[in-house]
Amino acid sequence: MSGILPEYVRRQNLRKLAIYLANLPDDCKHFDMYMYCYNSRTHCDINPADVADVENECGTVACALGHGPAAGILPKREQSWVRYGMINFYGADQDDTIHTFLFGGTWKNLDNTAKGAAKRIYWYLEHGVPQHAYEQMDYQALNLDELVKS
Repeated sequence: MSGILPEYVRRQNLRKLAIYLANLPDDCKHFDMYMYCYNSRTHCDINPADVADVENECGTVACALGHGPAAGILPKREQSWVRYGMINFYGADQDDTIHTFLFGGTWKNLDNTAKGAAKRIYWYLEHGVPQHAYEQMDYQALNLDELVKS
């Protein structure tokens, strides 16, 4: 797929996003793994290219991927969130495994925190997607600290 950044740049972007997410406050009210970027005041989804216009507006909530522009990984005009993620973070993820592990909305029910999202990114950069990630996402929050020990 054309336009996708080289792997080393995508990995740099993931590291930059992880650092940004890890430094958000524990009680961050503007984080939700279920929504790319949403303004709860106006009840409107926000496209990647428009995030800069509303970044500090009350009621704007975003997932890990939706925080990418705030972390300094800027989208191109007229880009969907999926395309933004492919170009800047995970490439042509044929079976959606990387996207789901890093940015899937299922995490809302398991670990809906910016620090948890940062941990998943750090894990992925070091080890790739865990072998049984889908099964663990279905039953319980993925314990990355335990996986790191094994």
